Amino acid sequence: MKSVSSPSQTASSSQNSSLPTTAFERGRALYLKDLGVGSCASCHGLDGKGVAGKGGSLIGCTSCKVPTALVTKIDATMPAGGANLCKGDCAVDTATYIFEYFNGGNFNLGCNSSIQKASPMRRLNKTELANAVKDVFGRGDNKIIAELPNEQEVIGGFATVGSALTTSRDWSDALLNAAINAADDIVAGGNFPKCATSVATQQCFTVATQAAGKLLFRRPLTTLEMTALTSLRAKEGDAGVIVSLLTSPKFVFSLAADNKQTARNLTGSEQADRLALTLWGSVPDNELIDLALANNLKGSVLDQQITRMINSPKFERFASVFVDAWIGLDGYHLKGSDLKITDVALTQLVNDMKTETRLFVAHIIKNNLPINEIYTANYSFLNSRLQAHYGFPVSTSATEFIKINFPANSNRKGLMTQAAVLAKAFDGTKTSVVKRGVLPLEAFTCTAPLPPTNSDIADQVNDQANSNASEKQKMALRASKSTCAACHAAIDPIGWVFSEFGIAGQSVNTDPDGDALNTSGNLFGKNFLNAHGMVDILVAENQFASCFASKFLIHSIGRKVSYANSNEDQCAINSAITVAKKNDKLGARDFINALMLSNISTTTGNIEEL
Repeated sequence: MKSVSSPSQTASSSQNSSLPTTAFERGRALYLKDLGVGSCASCHGLDGKGVAGKGGSLIGCTSCKVPTALVTKIDATMPAGGANLCKGDCAVDTATYIFEYFNGGNFNLGCNSSIQKASPMRRLNKTELANAVKDVFGRGDNKIIAELPNEQEVIGGFATVGSALTTSRDWSDALLNAAINAADDIVAGGNFPKCATSVATQQCFTVATQAAGKLLFRRPLTTLEMTALTSLRAKEGDAGVIVSLLTSPKFVFSLAADNKQTARNLTGSEQADRLALTLWGSVPDNELIDLALANNLKGSVLDQQITRMINSPKFERFASVFVDAWIGLDGYHLKGSDLKITDVALTQLVNDMKTETRLFVAHIIKNNLPINEIYTANYSFLNSRLQAHYGFPVSTSATEFIKINFPANSNRKGLMTQAAVLAKAFDGTKTSVVKRGVLPLEAFTCTAPLPPTNSDIADQVNDQANSNASEKQKMALRASKSTCAACHAAIDPIGWVFSEFGIAGQSVNTDPDGDALNTSGNLFGKNFLNAHGMVDILVAENQFASCFASKFLIHSIGRKVSYANSNEDQCAINSAITVAKKNDKLGARDFINALMLSNISTTTGNIEEL
C-alpha cells in the first residue's frame, strides 16, 4: 500500500483538516462517505481486503489494476444498491484513491499513440476459406463447408481470434479432404483453367494459375512457385494444382509469424489482407493487391478502398458474420408449438428474424447513418411474416424485405426490440428477465457484470432460476440482497422492460407473471415507462460507440480488445471517435473507416495478448 495516513486516521482527524484538494484526498473522503446505501469502506473494508458477504478485495483485482477499467466499474455499478450515485468526477476521484492506496500505482488516464499489443498471426476460419474459394474459382465453396468442422473455440462470439483458430492434425486432414473435393468440383465444372478456346492449353494454365495464385497468396506467384506447380500438373493434373494452392500456409494463414520483438507497421499486403478478411470475409481482390504492392494502400487511397469495399455486394458477408457473432444469432430454443405454428414455419420465421437484423445493421453502415441509430431507429426491414409477427399491417411478400417505419404507437425501437435479439432469452421453457437484461449490457454497452464466482451466491442464483416464485418476487429478492443489488440495479430494469415482448419478440398484453403490463422502472437514477424510455437512458450513457468499436476490432484484428480494461485500446478507440465525428455526428461508415485507419489496426506491437 502507499505510505500515507490510513482511512481511519483520516476519518478521526477530518474535522480539523482543510477540505480535500487533490484527487487522492477527495477519493479518500468519498471512499468513507455513506452515499445512502453504505460507503465503499463498509463493503470493501478500511484495508481494502473486502468484507465477508458484502464486497470483494480491492487489492490486485482485475479492474483495480487498470485506471480506465476501475473508473468504468465504479461509474457503471457502484455503490451496491445505488449504481448511479458515484459517476463522473466522483468515480475518477474514488478510483484514484483505490488505485494508489491499495495497489501502489500512479493513477494516470493519459493517452499516447503507441501500440504495444501484437496482432496475432491466425489461420482463416471455415467461412473465410469457403468465401475465398468461391471468389477465386466461382465454385467449390460448398465442399469446404461440408468437410471442415465448425470453429469450436470462439472468443466473445467471434471466430476470428488467433488463439482460438487452432490447426490440429484432425483439422489439417479435414482441410486436405476439403481441398481435394473442392478441386474436383472446380475442374469438373470447367472453372479451372478457364480461358478462351483460342488460347493454347499451356498458356491457359499459366495465366489461370498466376491469376488464382495471386489472389490466394495475396501476391504474385514467384518463378519458383510457378515452376513447381507446372511440374505438379504433369503428375497430378489441374486438380492437384488447386489442392496444392488451397493447402498452402501462404493461403491458409494471415499475417506473418513475427518474432514480435519490436512494434512495426503492417505491410501493404498485410493491410490488404486485414481489410478483406474484416469487410468481405475473404481474400483481397486484384485492386487491393495491386495498390498494396505499389505501396499506395494508405491515407486517402486506403480510405477510398474501405468505402469501396463497404459498397460492394461482398459486404453482405460482414453483415452476416459480424452481426451474428456480435449478437449471437444462433442457439435459439424455440419450437413451433411454442408459437402454435409448424416447425417448418418456425424455421422460416427465425431465418426472417436474422435477416431483419442483418439488413438493418448493413443499411445503417452503408448509408453512414449515426451509429446510435442502431439502437434508436423507428424503422426496420420486414417481410410479410415479420409484419404479421409484429402485429403490423402486411404490405409486402414473404420473399421481399422492405423498410417499414413503425407506427407512432409502436413499442419497437432499434436493434434491442428486434425479434432476433429478444428471442435469445428464451430457454425452451420461459424467458429470463436476467438474460434479457444482460444481453444489451454485454453486446451494446460492454458493461455486463461478470457472473458470480462465490459458490454460495451461484447456488442461490440456480435455486432462484428454478423456483416457482414470480418474476417480480425474484427481482424484489435480488434488490434486497447486498450481494446481488449492485449488478441487478442495471440488469433487472432493462430485462423487465422487455416484458412488453413475448418469447419470440412478438408484442404481448400481459407480463411474465400473467399480470397487466407495467414495464416502468428506474435505470441510473432516471425513470422510464417503457422500452422507448429505457433505450433513451442507455443512449445517454454514451457507451454504445465504444462498445461497438471493441466488438468490431475483435472481429478485425483477431485479439481481445477491451475499452474498459485497456488504456491502449481505450485511447485508440477514443481517437477514432474524434476523427470520425463530424458536426457532432458519428456516422457508422465513417467510424469503421476511422477504426481501420487508426494505429490499432495498422500497427502490430510486441506484446502477445490473445
